[in-house]
Amino acid sequence: MELADSCLERCIGIGSPDCDELLIECATEYSRREHKPALAEAAARFALKAKDTGQGHMALADALALQGELEKGVLESQVALGLLADQPDQRRAMFDKALRWCEELGDQPLAESLHAVQRLADRQHAERAESPG
Repeated sequence: MELADSCLERCIGIGSPDCDELLIECATEYSRREHKPALAEAAARFALKAKDTGQGHMALADALALQGELEKGVLESQVALGLLADQPDQRRAMFDKALRWCEELGDQPLAESLHAVQRLADRQHAERAESPG
């Protein structure tokens, strides 16, 4: 894992975020393994500089939550949900995780806003599915 850490740190240090998908994969894997969440956060943020994607915000949300920043994680999740309107499976997984964070925080208003974002994304997905072309 030390070699992976070194490679990722060097990639971020180069300053050219042209490999956003790889950075997101690294951030996601680091979070999944609960290994160096600050490095996962840096990788996700760097990837988002190159391209604003739902997957990037999901990776950032996970990294923030691992660092105890649950509220920030939920807020990033909300951004991800909006960007993932056409990917209901990924959106559902992120929503469920963020809802658990809200419950852990005991923050009902934050949970309600999360539900509102999910409903909006559901509507957008349904409208796109119904429209021809």
